[in-house]
Amino acid sequence: MSEPGRTSGDWIGFLLAAIMVVGLAGLFATYAAPLPYQRALAIERVMAKLPALPATAWPQYREALGDSAPAILDGSGPMAARVAAERPVMEARFAREAAAEAWRLRLTLVVVTALACGFGVVLMRLQRGR
Repeated sequence: MSEPGRTSGDWIGFLLAAIMVVGLAGLFATYAAPLPYQRALAIERVMAKLPALPATAWPQYREALGDSAPAILDGSGPMAARVAAERPVMEARFAREAAAEAWRLRLTLVVVTALACGFGVVLMRLQRGR
């Protein structure tokens, strides 16, 4: 049993474990952060092979192209020109998506950190009140 007014090692360990949850949240966030980039790469691979394919094969890639499908598959002119025109639009769209995702992840980490610290302060005050 600890002296009154002193924080025991058990409580400090518990507080550290509560704050470690923030680190775990950050770790898991690293798996979500690259999703826009991975999606852009997948669409880029499809865009790279479309000009070499016959026109009859293009419709099967509509779902894989996502938001870029209407501009590429429903447009007019040579496929290579449509792909070249859509590429910067697609890159800008995914850059905005990645920036928004990064902001949400940072906000989540700040909120979880603040909550863990507040939880720790409450626990320390409870411990000192005994």
